[in-house]
Amino acid sequence: MDDYGQINAIGSLEFRRTFATSAENLWAYIVDPELRKKWFCSGATDDYVGGTIIFEFDHSQLSDRDPSNQPDADNGFAGEIVEYDPPNKIVFTWPEIPGVSGTKVAITLTQLNENEVELRLVHFEVATGDYRDGVTVGWHTHLDLLSDLINRRERRDFWKRHDALEKDYEKRAG
Repeated sequence: MDDYGQINAIGSLEFRRTFATSAENLWAYIVDPELRKKWFCSGATDDYVGGTIIFEFDHSQLSDRDPSNQPDADNGFAGEIVEYDPPNKIVFTWPEIPGVSGTKVAITLTQLNENEVELRLVHFEVATGDYRDGVTVGWHTHLDLLSDLINRRERRDFWKRHDALEKDYEKRAG
């Protein structure tokens, strides 16, 4: 599987990425708000099932471009933690938007060997067009930024990468 998200038969989006790190280190980038804000968004994460995970987006921290003209560029919401098994798996709810029922996101880490871990991200029930397209490009862009951080490369600009991926996904869709 390449770095591009795949939609499966039941309308869920899946990404698989391999990182040269440990599951414990990658886990920290998922749940620690100070590390998570470097590639995704800030916000506290409770460490138990039934707890809350906060998503406070501020794309101005990830891009030189003014995000005010981007749809839903900076907002916040809370999800409920449905499964919590550090450093292996976290599952949380994702908010409802008009026309789309609430969804869930599962992030699973599998230590492949001493120096590699696979991240599998599944965003369930994203089958509708605009919503599906938005979360696909969004997750892909954020995972690319995470890869930059883990691999100690200069982090790409979020909106520049996002725009390029939108075009790539459009081409791939035909």
